Amino acid sequence: MYKSLEDMPPQCPPADVIAGDKEPVFRFIVGDSLDEIDFLNHVERNIQYPPAKKCESLALSFMTEESAVKLMQQKFPKFRKMNVAKGRITKDCGVHNIQRQHLNLWLFKDVEMMNIFIEGEET
Repeated sequence: MYKSLEDMPPQCPPADVIAGDKEPVFRFIVGDSLDEIDFLNHVERNIQYPPAKKCESLALSFMTEESAVKLMQQKFPKFRKMNVAKGRITKDCGVHNIQRQHLNLWLFKDVEMMNIFIEGEET
């Protein structure tokens, strides 16, 4: 069962998703350090998203390469001001797909994403 199941449109998550471990992954975060808000999707954060992309708005977005993080910061000014956290996802988090070094993760219900993500951080 998915975290945002009641909001999911038909064919969401897409057919090409898998449940698997991925490390490292990179996430743009709001503040200087990780917080629970950093693991809320666009709908939960009341961030506007195009209606045709409702499924993506319910996923958490990660980059799979540092070069992709830098590219996002070059292309989009809003990302230049944001910090980036490095961590991991596991098969127990949910299902994901990867397109061009961008990973969308649809969380399973009751997953403590922050705790799982942090376990992958280097100390």
